[in-house]
Amino acid sequence: MKEQFPPEQPQISMEEYRRDFFEKERRCTRIFPDDEYQKLFVPAKLHWGISSPAFILSKSYFDKHPHREIIPKDVEEKLIAINRDSVPDPDFITYLIEHEHWEDYVTDKKGFNLGKYDRADFRLPILERNRPSHRYATVKEFQAAEKDGKLNQYMQWWREFYQTDIEQIQTMPEEEIKRISKNYGENVGDRNMIVQFIQKNLKIKEDIYIKLVARREK
Repeated sequence: MKEQFPPEQPQISMEEYRRDFFEKERRCTRIFPDDEYQKLFVPAKLHWGISSPAFILSKSYFDKHPHREIIPKDVEEKLIAINRDSVPDPDFITYLIEHEHWEDYVTDKKGFNLGKYDRADFRLPILERNRPSHRYATVKEFQAAEKDGKLNQYMQWWREFYQTDIEQIQTMPEEEIKRISKNYGENVGDRNMIVQFIQKNLKIKEDIYIKLVARREK
């Protein structure tokens, strides 16, 4: 990704800018036990019907959140929440954080970023979306796991995580499927569409995993 500022931006180095950006991200990041995390995740779960071990809650939603008492008082702009109990290895938390921080950075950083591509992508039918910032952040997440020699285990954990999600969708009551699928903007009541969306998210990770493993084995 092109790392430079437009002419009107202050001429600090990209290294300084990135360091400051990620420091702000760290101040917004909190690790929660499962019971508290699931309460924080309620609005996202109700909307999408699928799970995630990490997510970002914008400050604009703090006051209307049904469990706002759990939101720390000292976070700036947003809360980056991680589910401590969703992973079998504490190091996996580091990789989840790496993903959330990089996805935020490549979406919002000054100068060239992927924000406009994400917005254009979001207007596509859900099964045609490419999720550019998410893909970039997944590369960073997986590179961190590969550096620690844990990429294989981490990928297997993600496979099991998505399979659990698929099983939950397959057994979800029809009324829930109708309500959730309406939020996807198409094919109301289509259980298979939601399953395919989860499978596509897994394929993004599988494709990146395969490339990193191939590079390792050269």
